[in-house]
Amino acid sequence: MTRGIGSSLFHMPGDPENVFYSVTDRGPNIDRDESTAKTFPQPDFAPSIQRIELGSDGKFHVVLMIHTCDAVGRPITGFPNPLKNARTELAFDKFGVRLPLDPNGLDTEGLVRLSDGTFWLAD
Repeated sequence: MTRGIGSSLFHMPGDPENVFYSVTDRGPNIDRDESTAKTFPQPDFAPSIQRIELGSDGKFHVVLMIHTCDAVGRPITGFPNPLKNARTELAFDKFGVRLPLDPNGLDTEGLVRLSDGTFWLAD
């Protein structure tokens, strides 16, 4: 399996110049014929935070991966949220089976690392 570098790249002030943090997007998804539906061919994908270092070989290396989870340790999904005051998109797997909406689902687009080592993610 391959991963993209992510939706965001952040350099923490004070870190070495070759160290960055990245957050993946929600995972692979494809617009369906319906305007508010997506196919998630890899529904077990969970957004993650990565520490990336630019090596002396000129390549980026993922040296740490932090998997996102909810307060009780369940992996966060990239599935749409069950919105009450707005329309939300529907999610399907690659076989056309409807996937559940997830109140903790994230479509991560940005991050910052705080001085205490925690991260804030933007959806």
